[in-house]
Amino acid sequence: MIEIIKLQKNEQEKESLIAGLRKIINERMDSQNISEVRQASRCMVLGIKHGMNDEELLNLETELFIGDKSLAQNIQCINGETVKNLSIHGRTCAIPVDFLESEKTFGSN
Repeated sequence: MIEIIKLQKNEQEKESLIAGLRKIINERMDSQNISEVRQASRCMVLGIKHGMNDEELLNLETELFIGDKSLAQNIQCINGETVKNLSIHGRTCAIPVDFLESEKTFGSN
């Protein structure tokens, strides 16, 4: 998702795309649907759902995929998934991080 957002020509197009995605997510995806989204994309879906803008989504991507030392903080196992608790616009979200070991290059483009 973040790569599609990056392809937009300017901030207005990026924010328009994010607003459209947010509308779809809020209208069509409940918690169960979101939990079935591929782990590597779930953080972006939650960020968009809870109102993050382009810059905030990039920062979230950086924290998860590039900031390895931050991954050691707030890690726990919930229902067999390794998750990191992150605050997204005042809401605590459990973001799965199991996939990071096998996808070290995700988000590095």
